[in-house]
Amino acid sequence: MPFIKLGLKIVYSYADVCIAISPMVEKAIIGSGAKTRIVNIYNPVHLETWRRTDENRIRGRQMLGLGKNEFVVLGVGQLTGRKGVDDFLDVAESIPEVRFVWAGGRPFRGLTEGIKRIDERFAGAGPNVINAGQIELTEMPLIYAAADLMLFPSYQENCPLAPIEAAACGMPVIYRDIGEYKSLYKNPYLKAGSTEEFISMTKRMISDKEFYNEGLKVSEQLLIQFDKDIIRQKLLVVYRSLLNEWQSSIMLSASLIS
Repeated sequence: MPFIKLGLKIVYSYADVCIAISPMVEKAIIGSGAKTRIVNIYNPVHLETWRRTDENRIRGRQMLGLGKNEFVVLGVGQLTGRKGVDDFLDVAESIPEVRFVWAGGRPFRGLTEGIKRIDERFAGAGPNVINAGQIELTEMPLIYAAADLMLFPSYQENCPLAPIEAAACGMPVIYRDIGEYKSLYKNPYLKAGSTEEFISMTKRMISDKEFYNEGLKVSEQLLIQFDKDIIRQKLLVVYRSLLNEWQSSIMLSASLIS
C-alpha cells in the first residue's frame, strides 16, 4: 500500500490538472499529498441513450420473462456485499407480491467478495426474484425500461452512473443514505437509512401514486447536474486553459532563447 500511494502521488503531481469525478475523489487526491490543480467535473450521462420507450419496455420485459402489468423493482451493480445485494434481497423477501430484478455480474470473478453467500441467497430467494446476471451495456436501456423503481443500496460510491441512468429512463430511485451523496448531488434525492426504510418506501411507491410521481420529479431534477452538454462545456474550458498555458510557456521560452 505505501508504494501504491507513493505511485499515485507521483502520477497526480505529474499532471497539469486532475479531473475529479466527485468531491470524494478530490478529497482522496488532496489526501495523497499531490501538488496539482484539481477540477471537479462529474460523469456525464447521454440522456437520449437511456430514455424510456414503449418498445424498449416490451423487449426488456420479454427478455426478463416479466408480465406486462407487474410492478418491477430493479437493482444494478456487481454481485458483492458493498453494492447492497443482501439488503436488496431482504427487501424482496418482505414484498413477495412484487418482482425484483438484479442486473450485474462479477468482473473480478474469484476475487469478488461474498461469492458463496450471495449465490446461496439467490438460490434460496422466492420466485419473485430474478438474477439477470451480467448484461451487455447495449442492452441495459431495455433492462431499465422494464422496471418501475430502482433501489440503489450500495454502501460506498463516488459518482455512480447506474442510478442516474435509471433516472434518465424515467423512474424513481431510492439511494442508501451515505455521506458521499450529500457532497455529490446538488439537488434532493430519495434516500433510505436502513433496510426497513427501503421496505417502507418501496411499499409506498407501489401503493401511493402521488408519492411515486414525486419520485419521478426528483429523478428529473437529479439529471440536470449530469447533462453531457453541460459537462462537455466544462471540459472544454479546462482543455482550452491548459492549451493557453502551454502556448504561453512556449512563447516565453522562445523569447528567452532569442
